[in-house]
Amino acid sequence: MRKTITIPLITLLSVFGFISCDKVGCTDEDAKNYNVDADDDDGTCTYTGQISFWCLPDVSDALIAAGHVMLYFELEGEIVDSNLTETFFAADGTCNAPGVKTIVRDFTGDSKHYYKYRVRGWENAVLFEDFLQLEANACLPIELEIP
Repeated sequence: MRKTITIPLITLLSVFGFISCDKVGCTDEDAKNYNVDADDDDGTCTYTGQISFWCLPDVSDALIAAGHVMLYFELEGEIVDSNLTETFFAADGTCNAPGVKTIVRDFTGDSKHYYKYRVRGWENAVLFEDFLQLEANACLPIELEIP
């Protein structure tokens, strides 16, 4: 008789255990690691965004005339890419277009991430710098202009 009571009791407790346990994971469908089975967001959502640096031909020509034949793109104090100035110009900032420097960033937690950027030239001179807000699954165009 003891076995007949114990088995249903264990089964009942197991069912309540499974029902009451929320599955944690990424609950944002815009994230790269979205988990359809997750009920509770655990802050691990990973997103991707693109930053497209660009300038018009006259800006590129002015940079070359000033001796900046190579540009170095920096995010949060780290050089992440470079480009010859003579090939860095475009009509607009469309991501991955010819003449545009597109930088892809992955970030975790919030669907927006803030960066400080710098573009450096000859002798490590800071030519452009500012802050930007990159959003998940977006292409953010940053036009570099000489004041």
